[in-house]
Parts: sequence; C-alpha cells; structure tokens
Amino acid sequence: MTSFVVVGHAAQLTPPLGPCSGGQCPAVYPPPNNGNFAGFDATVNVFAGGDYTVQGRAAEAEGKIVALGDLTVAKTGGGAFNMAVVGVGSRVPPPIGTDYVTVGGNVRVDPGNNLIIGGSDATTTAWGNLRYGGGLSGRVSITPPGQAIQDETAGDEFRPLRTTITDTSECTGTAAATGTVTVTRTEATFVGDGTSARQVFNVPGNLGAVGQQIGLVFRGIPAGATVVVNMLATNPVISTYTGTGLPGDQLTELRPNLLWNFPNATAALITGSAQFQGTVMAGNPAGTTTISIPGINGRVYLAGNLIQEGSGGYEIHNYPFDGDLPECGATGPTGPTGATGPTGPTGPTGSTGATGPTGPTGATGPTGPTGATGPTGPTGATGPTGPTGSTGAKGPTGPTGPTGPTGPTGAKGPTGPTGATGPTGAKGPTGSTGATGATGPTGPTGAAGATGTTGATGSTGATGATGSTGSTGSTGPTGATGATGATGSTGATGATGSTGPTGAAGATGATGATGATGATGPTGPTGATGATGATGATGPVGPTGPVGPTGPAGPTGPAGPSGGKHHHHHGDHGGHDGEHHEGGHPGLPQTGAGLAVPAGLAAGGLLTTGFVVYGWSRRKGHRG
Repeated sequence: MTSFVVVGHAAQLTPPLGPCSGGQCPAVYPPPNNGNFAGFDATVNVFAGGDYTVQGRAAEAEGKIVALGDLTVAKTGGGAFNMAVVGVGSRVPPPIGTDYVTVGGNVRVDPGNNLIIGGSDATTTAWGNLRYGGGLSGRVSITPPGQAIQDETAGDEFRPLRTTITDTSECTGTAAATGTVTVTRTEATFVGDGTSARQVFNVPGNLGAVGQQIGLVFRGIPAGATVVVNMLATNPVISTYTGTGLPGDQLTELRPNLLWNFPNATAALITGSAQFQGTVMAGNPAGTTTISIPGINGRVYLAGNLIQEGSGGYEIHNYPFDGDLPECGATGPTGPTGATGPTGPTGPTGSTGATGPTGPTGATGPTGPTGATGPTGPTGATGPTGPTGSTGAKGPTGPTGPTGPTGPTGAKGPTGPTGATGPTGAKGPTGSTGATGATGPTGPTGAAGATGTTGATGSTGATGATGSTGSTGSTGPTGATGATGATGSTGATGATGSTGPTGAAGATGATGATGATGATGPTGPTGATGATGATGATGPVGPTGPVGPTGPAGPTGPAGPSGGKHHHHHGDHGGHDGEHHEGGHPGLPQTGAGLAVPAGLAAGGLLTTGFVVYGWSRRKGHRG
C-alpha cells in the first residue's frame, strides 16, 4: 500500500505516510492557531502499531489517526479529549466525510471522560467517522453526520504501515553520521558538514534528563536539507525547552524535513516544556513511546505503543514530513522456480532372511576356594636424606614504630657580635618595613664628628605594609630652623649606609608623620637599636620644600595614633521561578482568536512559556 519514491540515493515516504495528500493541502502551513481551517490532509498524522493510551491531562490529537490495537481515554480527573479537529493547531483536519479515527481493537472511554471527534470553524463543519474493530464503551461525541462504525476489518488496510515504519526506522538508524553532536548539561549542539542534502546525527545516549531540560542548537545545515537525529539507545530520553512553532524559530524552519528516529527503543520518552518540532518515528513493534510535552508539531509514526500524557493542554498537531530518508535497497523479486524433474522408478526390495533361534545360556560353574595369603617381605633400608632447600626470600619490612617524644630545647646560645655596617650607597627602592619595636632611652650624644661619605647600603629586609601615618606628637624646643616646605612623597629608601657607633637605644614606637628635614649635623656614636615595632601605612606626602640648616634636635614627642581601616560589603541577590498552570496552552502565546509573537522572541530571546489552553469554544460548541 505504501511505497518509496527513489530520488538518487534517497527515499521519500509516500501517502498515507509523510507529505500532505488529498488535493486540499494548504500552500503554507500556519503556526499553531485557533483560526479558520487552512486546508485538509488525508495523510495519517498519528499511527500506533499497538495501543494508544491517553492519560494525565493530555488534551488533543490533530489530523487522521490510526491505532491497530486499543484506544483508551483515561484522563486524570476526567474531561474532554479532542481527536482529528482541535482548538489550537495547524487547523488542517482530515477531508470531510472520511474516517477520522480508525481503531483495530476496542475503544474504551473511562467514566468522566469524553472523546470528541470533529468540529468547526467560523464557516465550515469538519466531520468524519470513528471506525473500530472491537467493542466501544464510554462517552463518545461525534460531530454529525459522522458516526461510530463497528467493523471487524477496521485497521486491516493500514496493517502494512507497521512493517513500513519498522523497516524505514531500522534503515535510517544504520546511516553513517555526516555531522557531530556535543551534549552538555545545558545544551546539545548539532554541527552539520554544511553541504550534504541529508544531515545525519547519531546520538548514543540521552538529550537531557527528566527534570533537566536542555537547549537544542543546529549549525552547518544547508537550506532545504533533510535532518535525521538517530536516538540509538534502548531507553532514550529527550528533555528540552527548545521549540515554539513560530516563524523565525530555527526548529520551525527545519520542521518539514526534521526526523527524530528511535530504531532500537523499548521505552522512549519525549518531555519538557517546548512545542517540539519535527516528526517522531520508532521502529520497535514491542516498544512504547511516551509523549509528555506541551506540543508535537509533526507526524508521530510508531510501530509499537503510544502513551500521550501531560500536566495540562498537551497536544499533537498535524504537520507533514517532506524529507528524503536513506535507502537501504529493496530486495528484488524472486525468480521463478524451475520445473522438478521426473522421479525414477524404485527397484524392488529383497526379502529379509529368517533369524535363527538363540541357543540356551550355559550354567555358571562353582567359584573355587581363595588361596592363603603369603608372608610379608622385609622392609627396605631408608634412603639418604636429601639436601636442605635454599633459604626463602626475605619478607617485607614491618611498619615503622611511632616517633618518640621530642626532647627539651637546649638553652639559647649568646648572640654574636654585630657586624660592621657597610658603607651607605645610593638610595635603592624601599623594601617593606618590618615591625618597629618601642624606642628605648637615648644614650648621651657624643661630640659631633664630620659625616663621612655615604657608602653602599646593605640590603634592607622586607618591609611590612605601611599603615596610615598618625598625627605628629608635640615637639621639643627647636633650634633655629629654616622654614619647612610641604613634605614630598617618601621615595624608596635605599639600603642603610655606614653609621657611627650607636649608643644604647630603646625600642622604637610607632613613627609619626615626618616633616622636611634640614641637613644633618655630624652624628655621635649611636647606641644599639631596639626591635622595630609595626609601622603604620604611610599617608600621601606632599612635595619637599627647601631645607634649612638643622639646629640641635629636641626630644621626641609621643607617637601619633595609627590610621583606620575600611570594609566592603557585598549584598545578595535573589531570584524567582515562574510557574505554568494547567489551563494554559503550553508553548504558545495567545490573544483572542489571533496569535501574537512575544516581544522576547522578536528580540532574540528564548521562548519557554506555554500555550493558552482553551475551554469550550464559542464556535458551534467545540471544546478546544
């Protein structure tokens, strides 16, 4: 009944599978909408070679529908389920007056549920029949003059399609990949070769997971190319938010030639929040495919069972598949069997001779007496002892015992003498200042000697970070001093030059801000320097004014207070999750009888919201 049209090395499905048929097809399929009928399509849109079960809050299935097994409508909480004609979809129903739904087995509609077949738009009533082969129970509402027709042969004309779907799925599943697939926790990226008329991608695992939706992105796909995604696992999952059905969406453009193929699946699942684009094919007659997504915009061709479910308004919409599929080569016709030659006559069988009689068995003679046991022989001499075997290999060393306690620390040795200070060199960069100890008492100042030339300075230890400079303590009486200009910024301090012997000095306290210093007079011997305390960070210093001659130094004033600190505070930002309620039509924006493209999509954003679910239509009592 169904054949392939071979085009080069490709094969296209022909009606009643694949493209639109019947002479009333729309020139362009519109996006999902609730307007007037756009045309009529005689091709099967949903085919289940086994049973078709409706559960959860699934809402509609559009187009011509065939199930060779049973059809069961068992929605959670009851309610209507529309078939063939739907409230929101392509609005391309089957031709008027034909069989809209064909079921090879029983039709069972559970209490509280209502199966609705047929409907109307503003000008036209689309009606057709329910043809079934077994029994019918429950509430079925068919738009007149359509009727429910019991026919034991129902489905027979479509049975060959099951084999066609299995063969096509298996053949397509063996096609060599022309592109690559990269799957992460957030996105699957399909990269084609950019030239082939048929782009094939083989996926060994899943695309997302239950509760973990990912995006689907295609690159390198030539315009008009057929795109095949082979899901090769036995229990594959597609969980995605990608797809709107609106113009300009990448998957909307790919949809007429996009096939999602499940050749090996025993249990396949398509879930998420998208209007999923493209045709779904599963070739295992013993398999079950579960569709739990707001919309499938494309054909659904399964050799096995179909479960359609969802949390609210989940639908299958009627859109054709026009792509070219791989051709595995049809088997040629078997040639005629040659005539069997005549059998020659059988020769006569010779007669069998008579068997002679068996002679009698002779009597068994008596057993003779057992002879006496002979004496035991002497024991043989013991042989010499063999050589001693070599010593075995040394066993492994046992674990090391615990370390004993550490002995007491010895007394600290005396501090060695201080080396001579090297000559002071040119000023180098200042290292970070170590912590400054408190200043000890100042020894008596020796007579001022002439200051020697500053030699090279020894390397300075690492200086700690300089804090802000405290205010200068009160100054003792100053000798005649030149006017002090603003202090310039402190340059890097060079290594210390040679210093005269130092008198005993106490530990140095925190240093206040230094004013401009006059020329230094000859220095007396310096006492030993105490440990340096921590130095505060140096504040910004102004430029140094001209220096006057320095008089005798007054006593050092108390140290100024250290600078303060400052902290940064980081605030927290919260988020919120949106929520989709049943009663909406997932995947599509809706305003009245028209379709509005959301601003977010027009700006390049990702549309992941759902359709609006329609209740009873005001058009001739149709429930959408």
